[in-house]
Amino acid sequence: MNDPCVSPNLSPSADEPAPRPAVEPCPERGDSVDAMLRQWAERRPGVDVSSSEVLARLEQDGWIVRTASPDDRRRSLVSLTARGREEFDRRLEDHLAVERELLSVLDSRERLVVVGALRKLLLVLEASE
Repeated sequence: MNDPCVSPNLSPSADEPAPRPAVEPCPERGDSVDAMLRQWAERRPGVDVSSSEVLARLEQDGWIVRTASPDDRRRSLVSLTARGREEFDRRLEDHLAVERELLSVLDSRERLVVVGALRKLLLVLEASE
């Protein structure tokens, strides 16, 4: 993956004393935690949840920690805890297993066509936001 906004090292480290940022917004794309949470809520009709409520729930469940930004004390930096990273990894594995199962009925050529079409759709969605 060549996305400059995606950290290549997301696996937990035993010597790591503090959690690392889970979400690293990409200024080139205009990403922010608030924007990503708004998009998440917009895609779920009937769900009216503010980003602070979502973050409060994740923090209460022990999945994230929030610390004040050194650049702007009014903002928070959000980091996954070890428990949050484990949950993310577990859910990612579940998601990938479903994806593999769905794609298993396609041959390699058909998979390439599907991946190409999905990339095209993603570009259209990103351009419309």
